[in-house]
Amino acid sequence: MPDDVAATTEQPIMLAIRNLKKAYGEHRVLDGIDLDLRQGEFVVILGPSGTGKSTLFRCITRLAEPDAGTISFDGRDVTGLKSDALVAMRRRCGFVFQQFNLVRRLSAIDNVLAGRLGYVSLWRAMLGAFSTQDRQLALASLDAVGMLDHAYRRVDGLSGGQQQRVAIARTLAQQSHLIIADEPIASLDPESARTVLGILRKVAKENGISVLCSLHQVEQALAVGDRIVGFRNGRIVVDCRSRDFTDEDCVRIYGSEAAQAEETPEQPACAA
Repeated sequence: MPDDVAATTEQPIMLAIRNLKKAYGEHRVLDGIDLDLRQGEFVVILGPSGTGKSTLFRCITRLAEPDAGTISFDGRDVTGLKSDALVAMRRRCGFVFQQFNLVRRLSAIDNVLAGRLGYVSLWRAMLGAFSTQDRQLALASLDAVGMLDHAYRRVDGLSGGQQQRVAIARTLAQQSHLIIADEPIASLDPESARTVLGILRKVAKENGISVLCSLHQVEQALAVGDRIVGFRNGRIVVDCRSRDFTDEDCVRIYGSEAAQAEETPEQPACAA
């Protein structure tokens, strides 16, 4: 389990969520979420499918509007941001998705340079006319995830694990302060999944980046997370350090049947 949690807890709070609520019709997806995330902290969210994890991520970036509550990112109220201020906030928030969200016909470095689009003028973005400094940053980001040798290969020729590493490099080139990873290993084999999570944790710690990552696999969550936050029915039912996570906590998240279930993407077994 992570051994640098104590140092992380001394860092300032990067993300503060208070009494966050979101409903779609009569269905309340988020029901009073309170959550803090410190600078450099790796927090894993566990929970059954449909319990509100992705909706939380969309509310943080204002891709979905909360019905109530506040979200503070680096000391600034996200829910009150408009136009340019909202764009600037999103520029500091990188995403790593389950399906990578790469342009498959482009090279790895061109996909990583997409993380610089928020920093260049429109004409440069349209022409792909990135500066030497941006290209050096992109190459350094690929190097950080062990993909420098593949910088000029098309991503459709890379394995799934390699593509996800390119996606992580893109968030580094974006110079993100917060990385939101929405089930980033769901489409990877176990070995690639372990490698990708290890790289994500390593680059986040080395750069002081906060990570909010949703996973289904309890064992992987305990191996990589500083904290485990458990969602069930739109509420937080567990919030503890990974080393303190118990079988009882797993049951609170997934229900009593999880204690006997074999680990699958939808119904993981409890493991302490």
